[in-house]
Amino acid sequence: MVFFIRSIVLLMALALTAGCEKQEAPPLDQQLYVWQRQWTPAHDAALSDSRADFSTLRVLALQAFPNAGWNRARIDLALLTRDGRPVIAVVRLDGQLKSLDQEEVTAQIRQVISDWQKQGVNLAGVEIDHDAGNARLPAYREFLAHLREALPTSLPLSITALPSWLDSRELPALLSTVDSSVLQVHAVSDPRRGLFDADQARQWAKAWSRITTKPFYLALPAYGVALLPSADGAPIVESEVTLEREGLRREL
Repeated sequence: MVFFIRSIVLLMALALTAGCEKQEAPPLDQQLYVWQRQWTPAHDAALSDSRADFSTLRVLALQAFPNAGWNRARIDLALLTRDGRPVIAVVRLDGQLKSLDQEEVTAQIRQVISDWQKQGVNLAGVEIDHDAGNARLPAYREFLAHLREALPTSLPLSITALPSWLDSRELPALLSTVDSSVLQVHAVSDPRRGLFDADQARQWAKAWSRITTKPFYLALPAYGVALLPSADGAPIVESEVTLEREGLRREL
């Protein structure tokens, strides 16, 4: 079983802003998402095996869904503390949420921070994962500004970002509210191109570097994706979580 199934993160800011003079590029910082809602004893070996390659763990901590409300991941905090690496708590706010209750979301995040720090977790930041549509970026920026003010100044705030935001005039202002961003360069925009297109990802990364001077990372796929048929003919995407559906799976 694969435990780190969401993505690998590489620091790209230095590589993209280097001058024309040819230099030997420094090794890129590699980080890792741990994206399970329920931790198991097998996470012990998985964390141990990852130590040599990945500097930081970005751990799913909390999720908010429309109607269903909040779901807190059941994490082995003692194991995370023993691991000792810097940890970034990731909060997933579903893109289908009609609005973001600033006070409620902030209270939930601050409680996670308090609980993790009391357990001795080496907490190095908070990341918000919210797939906001371009029309909702102004409201998202206001939420992030509020959250930044509410969090300790010593705790960096980052966001997961979408390439589609490059088309929005709101993007520079949005990125100015956070300390760094994680650009998701894997998507199923065209099944013929698969989950990841290196040339497209490079174009997005270069465009991102022209908009922000702050550090940013690239989220790369580390899991399989398949298309499943549906009754109306529209494809259904299966990725991080196996769908309980019958039918021929087409791997991307």
